[in-house]
Amino acid sequence: MVLSWSTALANYDYYADLAKFRDRDEYACGFTTPSFQAQVNGSNTRIFEDSFRTVIEEQNFPKYSIIGEVCFWKIFTKKDPHSLTKLMLNRFKSSKNFNNFCISLHNLSESPTLENFKDFRKICGQPHGFAVPITFLSFFTPDKYPMADSVIARWWCNNKERFGLRSSHEFWPYGMISGQDEDIENNWTVFNQWTNFCQKYASILTSKTQINWRARDVEMAVFHNCQKGLTSLSNLENTSKLDLPREGSLDKKSKINWFENLNNQNKNYSPKQYPYWSTGSGPKRNVFHKK
Repeated sequence: MVLSWSTALANYDYYADLAKFRDRDEYACGFTTPSFQAQVNGSNTRIFEDSFRTVIEEQNFPKYSIIGEVCFWKIFTKKDPHSLTKLMLNRFKSSKNFNNFCISLHNLSESPTLENFKDFRKICGQPHGFAVPITFLSFFTPDKYPMADSVIARWWCNNKERFGLRSSHEFWPYGMISGQDEDIENNWTVFNQWTNFCQKYASILTSKTQINWRARDVEMAVFHNCQKGLTSLSNLENTSKLDLPREGSLDKKSKINWFENLNNQNKNYSPKQYPYWSTGSGPKRNVFHKK
C-alpha cells in the first residue's frame, strides 16, 4: 500500500530550464544562482527550494532574482512563462518591495489566514492570483504547505471521496483554481483541507517508511501520480492510529502582524494582472526586520 506513494515520489520529474528565460541577461547577479543548476528536475528540486528559502530568510536583496526563478519554474510549461516572470522581477528590484515580500511570506507561513494570503498576493503583484503565490509559500515552508494548481485540483475532485473527504469542497472552477474575488474564499477553504490532507499523509508515510515526508512531498507524489501514475495511490488512513491534524485547523492560529513596525508601507500595488488560475524548511531565524 505504501509502495504506491513511495514510487510516485521517487519518480517525480517535473522539469524546467531556467536558462530559457528570454530576459535572463538583464540581471547582474544572474538569473540562476550558483547553488543549483539551471535545469531543475526531480533530482535537485529540494536544492532549489533551499536556495529560495535561504535568500528569503536572510533578506538577501542582491539575490532577489530567485523570486523570478521560482515563478518561471512554476509556469515553465505555460504558453508564456516570460511575461509574468518579468513583472515579478521588475517589482522586486526595489529593496522595499523585496523586504515586504520576505516579511509578508513569513507572516503567511506563521498565520495562514485568508487575510494574510490576500496581503501576500498583492505584494506579489498578483491581487487575483492563486497558484504562483502558493508556490512561494510551499517553497518557503515545505514541511507544512503543499502547492496547489490545476493538476492538484483535478486529483482532489476525483479522489477526495475515496480518501474519506466526501464532504470537503472542490476547487472552483472545475479543473482550475480561481483567485477571483467571488471564488477566493471557497478556494482558500479547500486549500486548507488539501493542506491538512497532505500533513496527515506526511505523518502516516513517515511512520511507515522511516523516511521524513513533508506536506510538499505528498503533493509531489500526487502530482506525479495524477499525470503519469499507472496505479491509484492507496488510502492509508485506516491503518494508522496517529493523532493527525483535523480539517479546518489552519485558520485557528492568531495573526502575527509583521507590518506594524514598517513605516511608509508601500500600498501602491501593481494593477490587476491576468490571474494564472491554473499555474499554479529549515530552522526559523529571527531575521525579519526592516532594512
